[in-house]
Amino acid sequence: MPRIKLKELDTYRFSIEQKIYISNINPAGHVGASQMVDLIHDGRHQMLKSMGANELNLGDGMTGTILSDLAVNYKAELFLDEIVTIESDIAEIEEKGLRIFYRIRKNRTYLIKRCFCKLFIRRKLSCF
Repeated sequence: MPRIKLKELDTYRFSIEQKIYISNINPAGHVGASQMVDLIHDGRHQMLKSMGANELNLGDGMTGTILSDLAVNYKAELFLDEIVTIESDIAEIEEKGLRIFYRIRKNRTYLIKRCFCKLFIRRKLSCF
């Protein structure tokens, strides 16, 4: 099966540094796929928080998100106590969704992962 090849953005307007904790490590001794999803989620949460929003409220009190797609290109492994930089940016906004691109680096230079997630935008329906 051919691999999905993701393109990097030229710039990422948001970044956070995160330490790899024991809770991020799988039985094989490195960050596994499910733990990587957690790191990406943390990066998305912090980016939205910096904009005064979150996944349940994009700012109007009525609009939230649901993760609908996620693609990750793994380039290297991560291990306990390493520091990663999670860079992110919103690159595509559509009527019913948006796409966030990520680049995860170790020691600020060594590329670990390239990924994107697509969020479906949903409006909360009132019962009244």
